[in-house]
Amino acid sequence: MDISPRLRRALGMGLATGAFSTIPLWRIPRAPLVLWTGGVVATLTVGGVVLAGDRAEREAEVQGEPLPPSSALKRVALPVGMGAVAGGVAAGAMWFTVVSDRWAEALVSRLGASRPRATYAVLAGVLTAVLEYTDSTEQKPSTPAGEKA
Repeated sequence: MDISPRLRRALGMGLATGAFSTIPLWRIPRAPLVLWTGGVVATLTVGGVVLAGDRAEREAEVQGEPLPPSSALKRVALPVGMGAVAGGVAAGAMWFTVVSDRWAEALVSRLGASRPRATYAVLAGVLTAVLEYTDSTEQKPSTPAGEKA
C-alpha cells in the first residue's frame, strides 16, 4: 500500500497534535508557564538578533563595504526591544492557549464524554489531519520576480 506524501504528512500532524493534546496545560500553574515561555522566547530572539547583526558586520567587512556607525545604545536596545516584544507575544499566546485548553476540555465534558481529555485529544488529532489533508496550498519553490515558472 503506497501512501501519498500529502496523506503521510496529514497523518503525522494529526498524531502529533493528538499526542500533545493529551497534556492538560490548564493544570500547570499558569504564571510560571507563561513567564517561562515568554522568557525562553525573549532569550532566543535576543540571541538571534545579536548573531544576525554580527553576521551582517562580518559580511560587510569581507566585502569591504563601510559600516554605518551605530551607537552602543542601538546595538543593545534593538535586540532587547525585539526580545521583549517576541517574549510578550509568546507569553500572551501561551496564556490564551492555557485558558482555551480548559474551556475546550470543559466543553467536551459537558457534551457527555466519559474521558474528556482523551476525547479532546482524538478530536484535535482527527480535525488537524483532515485540515492538513484538505489544505489546498501547494508547496512550490519560489521563483524570482519577472521569471516564469
